[in-house]
Formats: sequence, structure tokens, C-alpha cells
Amino acid sequence: MAEESISQNEMDALLTGLSSSKVEAPLQFNEADVVKYDPLKQRYMAQKLPTLEMINDSFTRLARITLYNFLKRSANISTGTIRVIEYGEFLQSVINPSCLNLVQFKPLNGLGLCVFDPDISFLFIDSFFGGDGRFEMGGIAREFTPTELRTIQRILNLLLLNYQTAWEPYYAIDPVFVRTEMNPTFANIAPQTELTTVTTFVIEVGNISGRISFCLPNSMLEPAREIISSDSHSISSEIKSVWYESLKMQMSDAEITTVAELCHIPSTLKKVLDLKIGDVLYAELPHIINLKVEGLPVIECTYGQKDNRLCIQVEKIIHNFDSFTHLT
Repeated sequence: MAEESISQNEMDALLTGLSSSKVEAPLQFNEADVVKYDPLKQRYMAQKLPTLEMINDSFTRLARITLYNFLKRSANISTGTIRVIEYGEFLQSVINPSCLNLVQFKPLNGLGLCVFDPDISFLFIDSFFGGDGRFEMGGIAREFTPTELRTIQRILNLLLLNYQTAWEPYYAIDPVFVRTEMNPTFANIAPQTELTTVTTFVIEVGNISGRISFCLPNSMLEPAREIISSDSHSISSEIKSVWYESLKMQMSDAEITTVAELCHIPSTLKKVLDLKIGDVLYAELPHIINLKVEGLPVIECTYGQKDNRLCIQVEKIIHNFDSFTHLT
């Protein structure tokens, strides 16, 4: 079979197409437009923290009681969204003059912040010295006096105790107050670019509202990262046991009303309205009386005197308290 060859015309056509072809220039880009990508930072920012949300909810309930006892009036406190942001960005959101309280959360390494904004700080001070908080403090822009700082530290210690209790079922911490700064520049708990976990609690008392924020560097939270990022279904039995013990302790300190009723006297409204000073009501006293807790009969008792004092003696336990003493 004869070898096939290309003609001169075909050769010229190929050479012409090669010479006229264009080579695309390499893609140009501006280095200033390139954004650095940190996989670790993106993982932290996308990570959900369900256990920390439960801790914050527990702190909200405890702090509501603490603020009521301190302010002598009800306070509405709500939890904001947990944010993972750079420390420098958090400092830019701080209102001056805020109380930036540096706190060590032992055994975690490093320092965290508990920040009171001006409105809530002046409300605490006003209430402590007998004010009723009717005057808004938003127009005040000055530093706090030493006396005012000591007052703020008192409520801070109470709230840190609430925060410790809220953490206890999951990870034991011991918050220790270090110092207070009013200039964010001196509250250098982390580099400006380090990620921090921030939770803001909004407090409303009457027509005054303010914020309390916890800012915890992620490097400090690393030993507890696995716990605070797990959901309630994956909490170990050991942690649940600690939670139950904490609940038992709080329940045992709850105030209750106990009543031992000696007798009931049937009557009518007319008879009660007709009563005069000196009238005598006849009653038959039973041998056994019930001791009631919040209206629930729990113990059968007899009554009498001991050491010249009226008293009752336990004879029989009616209600079984095993469900309260053995929560696990």
C-alpha cells in the first residue's frame, strides 16, 4: 500500500494556522485582594456550642434571683447569641466608660473578661445606695470612683458565683477577680486577632437596660472545648452525676412553708360576721395532726410541751421522699 503524503497546499495551510494562533497571557491578580484563609479559625467560628448555651441559660435563672435580692426589685435578664469573634472586634463594641473586670477562671489558663456597660453599672451603684433607678444614667460619661468600683465588685462577686454554679455540672471552674480596668487598652487578655467566645446578657430594670458580657479567649477554653461543644445526649454519666448533686444541693436550700393545723372549726359567713369580743368557739382537738409542706401532708405528728415550749413530735412519715433524696 502506497504511503499517503500531504500536499504542499495542506502544508501551507497548517503553517499559516500555527503562525496566526494566539497564546493567552497568564492570569493577573492583585495581591492586596487576596484574603488569608485560616482553617482553624473557620472551624471555631462555625462550631456550635450547645452545652455553653445550657450554661448560659442556667446562669440567667440564677442571676435573676441574685439581681432581685441586690436591687430589691425584679430584673428581666435574657441571653444573647454566642459569638466567636476576634478580641479586637469585641473591644471596639465596648461602650465607654465600661467596667472591664479581669477574671481568672481556674483551672483554665489565662484571663477572661466580665464587662458591665455604663448604664447597668450606674444602676447597680444607685440601687446599692438606696436609689430606685428612676433616673436614666445614659448621659453620664466619667470614670468610676473607688467607692463605686467597690460596689460594682460586690455584685460582680455574686454574679461570678452564679456563673461558677452554672458551669459546675459540666466543668468545674473557680472564678477569681483580678482587677478592674476602664480603658480597653489595658484589658489585654489576648492578642487583637485571637478568637474569643462572647456571650452578652441583656438586663432590663424598669426603663433602664444594660449589658453584661463574658469574653473568654478560645485558647483558655481549649481544655473544656469538647465538653462545651457537645450536646446534652453525649454528656457523660459522670457529668450528669455532678449535675444531679448540684441540683440536690440547691433544692435542699430552698425555703418551704410548713404548717401543722391543730383543728378545723366548721362555720358560716354569717356566724363569723356576728362574732364579738369575748365569744367562745368550741373545738375538738385531734390526737394526731398532719404536718403539711406547701399544702401537701407529709408527716403525722402528736403535739404537746417540752422544756416549757409547745412542740410537735413526728410519729409517721406519710410521703416518701426517696424521689428527692435519690435523684440519680
